[in-house]
Amino acid sequence: MKKSLRVGGEALARRVCGRSSRPLSIRATVGVALGGSALYGVALGWFETLSTGKALHVLITAVKSPLLLATTAALTLPAVGAVTLALRGRAVLVPFLRSLADSHAAAGLVLASLAPLVLVAYTAIERQREAILVNLLAFAVASIAGHVVLRRRLRERLGAFSGLRPILMLWFALYSFVGIQAGWMLRPFVLGPYEQPALLRERWATNGYLGLLRIIEADDHVD
Repeated sequence: MKKSLRVGGEALARRVCGRSSRPLSIRATVGVALGGSALYGVALGWFETLSTGKALHVLITAVKSPLLLATTAALTLPAVGAVTLALRGRAVLVPFLRSLADSHAAAGLVLASLAPLVLVAYTAIERQREAILVNLLAFAVASIAGHVVLRRRLRERLGAFSGLRPILMLWFALYSFVGIQAGWMLRPFVLGPYEQPALLRERWATNGYLGLLRIIEADDHVD
């Protein structure tokens, strides 16, 4: 059984990352992206939840993690799609959007693979800020993997992506801009010692960019 799971996982990874002649359907691609991020969400919300009797938070983060991915994509795709259609036409738009879907699936797979490492890291972490930084690193690794798959898929479908560099830069800028704020509005993902499980904090509509900067600067007064 272990061998079959390993072989199945390797086949799925090859199909997502463009190393197979049988790519995933769009429905399966979306399922991999959301399923992988949900699995990572379980690990994400594990920090000090069981020891403090807040196990409900694990379920909440398993929902919020794919919700963050879906919300960010839904808010950025219309603008990027419109610009791609205006500059390059429908012949480029469809393969470009399909490649973006593949990149999200790859990011979901990487997040799922990093979930055990996050749990191991939690055993050596005592502060909420440190746990947040570990997860930011995991999301950064998944984003890089998604970008690599995006470039590979664009080469396969269009032959080159040099003419798409401005659109890729726009996509990255908008995705980062929306993703940071959406993640901030959906917080907490990692519970502090005096926080309770919740889908949103009471003060959810605040500046996520300043909040992230305070976390990186080790400011203990982050709300």
